[in-house]
Amino acid sequence: EVSIVRSKKALFAFALTFRSRMMCGGFGSAQPANETSNAIANSNEVKEALRQKLGQEVTSVEVVKFTSQVVAGMNFRIAARVNNTTDVTLGVFRDLQMNLRVNSCDIGHTF
Repeated sequence: EVSIVRSKKALFAFALTFRSRMMCGGFGSAQPANETSNAIANSNEVKEALRQKLGQEVTSVEVVKFTSQVVAGMNFRIAARVNNTTDVTLGVFRDLQMNLRVNSCDIGHTF
């Protein structure tokens, strides 16, 4: 019984530590670009979606910030600059097998 009380206290302390950074079921707070967000933004799937949306070749995608949401896989919302000129917000889903699917691509603004 003592270990259950300790476990509950530890869980409560953990929840208090992370409550401001994550919301259950929602997107977390925005973070600066990292290796994962850069790899997703520069993937073939994302560059092809951007090429189709912009009507031009995509030579560079620079992530400004991103946020993520855990689902049965991971949703990413990525604010980026394409070809050093165009701001975009990407909605990308990565499934449990690490396959990517671009769900949205909004031009001219970032979140």
